[in-house]
Amino acid sequence: MKKLTALLLATILSACGGEAGNNTTNNNSNVKSNDTFLDYLPLNKNSIGNIVNEQSSPYTNWKTTSTGVNSGIIQWANDSEEFFTWDGSWIYLEKYRDPRYNITYDQYATKQEFCQNNVCTNIFSNSGKQIYAPYQLLENYTLDTVGYIINKDDTLGKRVEFRHIQNVTVGVSCSNPYFTNQKCIIQNEKWWDNNGSSFLLKINRNTWYAKNLGPGFIIQDNIPTINNAYLK
Repeated sequence: MKKLTALLLATILSACGGEAGNNTTNNNSNVKSNDTFLDYLPLNKNSIGNIVNEQSSPYTNWKTTSTGVNSGIIQWANDSEEFFTWDGSWIYLEKYRDPRYNITYDQYATKQEFCQNNVCTNIFSNSGKQIYAPYQLLENYTLDTVGYIINKDDTLGKRVEFRHIQNVTVGVSCSNPYFTNQKCIIQNEKWWDNNGSSFLLKINRNTWYAKNLGPGFIIQDNIPTINNAYLK
């Protein structure tokens, strides 16, 4: 297992409103911001990002495409496209597509809570849309979503159950080997599903999103082993 570099000695607390900090990330989350989530995930613009591993070899890449005034797509490498919409309150993850097989999967929430300062609120909507993030970033929060994914074109109607927990820390100063003195949010993300298995934890990942640069500024994948990668 690789040792964490000094850049990644951050402890992301799993409680609502958890704090994070290290010698390159200083938490300033108590100061309210006028930033929106789209400042960190530019779904409203056509942008690209290349991410490398600790040996500076290609790790993955992303491309965002605006598809309307309130909609956009992010494509990761060549194997995943995620479709988002938004309004003045929330950003929604509605579906994703595997372009290798031209298969689209719709994603629905059946239970969803938004937590701040150890107080959780039910935000489930009858529309079933999964809320991915608040549109306006004001302070640290947790989103806990339970739901399912289905391919409507599959005559067998296969349904995958999932749980998705995001602990997000905002107002963080950050640097990686290629960019210094940036402003970030940190997403500690855990994902469970029963796709091809019992209900298991499949993703345990910390991702830094840098303002005006995009996602993957730093990625720490913890499953199956710890791997670090950086936006270049």
